[in-house]
Amino acid sequence: FVSVFKYKCNSDLRPVPIRVQTRVRMAGDSCRVALQVSSNPSNATNLTDLNIFMEVPPVVKGETLVTSPAGGVWNENQRHVLWCVSRLASGEKFQLQAQFDLISQEEEGTIGEEREKPHFPVFARCNGTSEQLSNVEITIAEAKSSSISLAMRAARRFRVSHREQSV
Repeated sequence: FVSVFKYKCNSDLRPVPIRVQTRVRMAGDSCRVALQVSSNPSNATNLTDLNIFMEVPPVVKGETLVTSPAGGVWNENQRHVLWCVSRLASGEKFQLQAQFDLISQEEEGTIGEEREKPHFPVFARCNGTSEQLSNVEITIAEAKSSSISLAMRAARRFRVSHREQSV
């Protein structure tokens, strides 16, 4: 039995490394969604491999998607839009927009009723090399036998689920 590594959990919490804000605007039978994605300025390193999933409600015609900047991909089976961003520097912000046509009130069976704004829940995932929500310290123990060579590489992942009421 050889002790290979030790870990210690700390009770310190760190600020969330990424934030997503959503705004929905409607005009007639179309809808525009703006997402602002921000990296926390206190992040020590860049966030990488960002995946931003936006769920699309059934009152929206997903196949009419137009994104700005270009790059959002519509998944008809899962009814979501996916954007992939390779890197987001500490404190950096960017905006994504999606525009859709809405199902007509006639198709929806709601003629004459006031239409509610649809909700677009967003799920954001990214990688970071030194940011995390809690703190775990890992150290490699020295092996008494010289025939064992150990190395450590740490990568921390975040999954931040964003479910605010659209404004």
